[in-house]
Amino acid sequence: MNVSTFFSFNQNVFFNAVVMSIACIPTCYILIGALTGFSDVFKVVIVPPYILSLFILCMLHVSNFSYQPKPIISGVCLTVTLFVTYLISDFNLQSIYERVFLVMGMAFSMFSFWILLLAYLARKKRV
Repeated sequence: MNVSTFFSFNQNVFFNAVVMSIACIPTCYILIGALTGFSDVFKVVIVPPYILSLFILCMLHVSNFSYQPKPIISGVCLTVTLFVTYLISDFNLQSIYERVFLVMGMAFSMFSFWILLLAYLARKKRV
């Protein structure tokens, strides 16, 4: 294997893991019960666009490592995800420091998961 191919391959896996960890932060909030503090209308309006953007990001960044996803589509989906994260993270009237550190902790844990999964899938595909 060529050295430049190796580094390019690892950059794709790293970038995809970063994108997917950011995309899964609202899922962590939903799993810890953040939506119980919001009304049903809020859930109906906010959750479907997030699920759609998460699905699109999974299709773009997990399905094929060699494919370079469209930056506009990824940007729109990440914007939706960050907006949902901002709205959901205020579920318990946390201070700004609590919100930032909770999001950072979730992002790091999700990054660890995605980097391991994507590295495994990439190695499996390569072999």
